[in-house]
Amino acid sequence: MKVVLTNTAKKILACFLAVILAIPLISIPTTVYGANFNDIRGHWAESYINKAVSAGFVKGYPDSTYHPDDAVTRAEFTSMVNKALGNTGTTSVNFTDVPYNEWYYNDVAKGVSASFVGGYDNNTFRPNTAVTREEAAVMVARFVPTYGSTGSISSFKDKSSISTWATDSVAKIYGKGYMGAYDDGKYHPQDSLTRAQTAKIICNILDKENIVSSSTIVKSKGTTLSGRIYSNNVTMHSDLGSGDAELSNCVVLGTLYVYGGGEGTITVENSRVANAYVEKSSSSVRVLAKGQTVINKATTGNKAILETSRLM
Repeated sequence: MKVVLTNTAKKILACFLAVILAIPLISIPTTVYGANFNDIRGHWAESYINKAVSAGFVKGYPDSTYHPDDAVTRAEFTSMVNKALGNTGTTSVNFTDVPYNEWYYNDVAKGVSASFVGGYDNNTFRPNTAVTREEAAVMVARFVPTYGSTGSISSFKDKSSISTWATDSVAKIYGKGYMGAYDDGKYHPQDSLTRAQTAKIICNILDKENIVSSSTIVKSKGTTLSGRIYSNNVTMHSDLGSGDAELSNCVVLGTLYVYGGGEGTITVENSRVANAYVEKSSSSVRVLAKGQTVINKATTGNKAILETSRLM
């Protein structure tokens, strides 16, 4: 049987064939797995890189390379941490060098909201500047619990080269076991952090830290949350009534909402909180910050009481 096509049908068929023929020419993004990287075999960080790729916080390049010894930029480091921890809180940023249409805008906004990164005095973020090892230590110390973990850096042969603003964080992260000296006994604080080193640091954090990525709600009085990274929000629920609750040696990267508790009290001890919102409609609620506690940003209602005790 002979099939005769109308002019309209011929046009449709021609368009269809054109699409089919074009498909092989389209570059389709694919995930490059660590086992396929041709530049990490035998590298000291090979296992960490493979694990990091599997965890989803780093990627390779289309040519099946990873570039393990390349420097990590501030934007890249921020993005890796966000992906690893799963923090979703965000804020608006107006850094002059972080335009809204750049790939890293959302990651910078998340990092700023979580308060583990910040900008410079001239209102820049320097997203494409390489992160130094001491800068990385400061950032890590802002998103992992560090109370009681300060290590002695007196053995570092170049300890005098560590910037004053970074010394405390370097000691804490060294005490946590995440960043130490090289084989030459030096810390190399101003050296750029590499993609290989970043994979190792974050993989170790994922292995060792108690990370809670879902929002947490506290309803029972006497509850103590201890030694955890809360990637998102923690809520002291109104069901607490006038009962006590405590946050001890924790990091809250989202918002600590305080809707319950009494005048004695919601205690935040040796913890770091990116954002806090305190409001109780029925009566006063007291939030007591103690020890090595930092609350980066706090918003309070009319009946909120914020107090400090023996802050260091």
